[in-house]
Amino acid sequence: MNVGDIVAIWGTGTKRVIVNKRDEIVPQHGDWGATETGIFRMRTVYRLAGDECKERWYTEEQLALLSPRG
Repeated sequence: MNVGDIVAIWGTGTKRVIVNKRDEIVPQHGDWGATETGIFRMRTVYRLAGDECKERWYTEEQLALLSPRG
């Protein structure tokens, strides 16, 4: 998925355009409170257009690609 692609949010079906993306480092398993192993992974998260989405980043698993940028 890339900036400019049209996606739907799983669960709501809301359609939006990806306006930004970034890579972030997160624990391999669990949350930040359970990082005893020190094993991390990288994931890409996406920001979507619209006031209701502007404060949230979505993972690829939360989105369905409807129309890739041409």
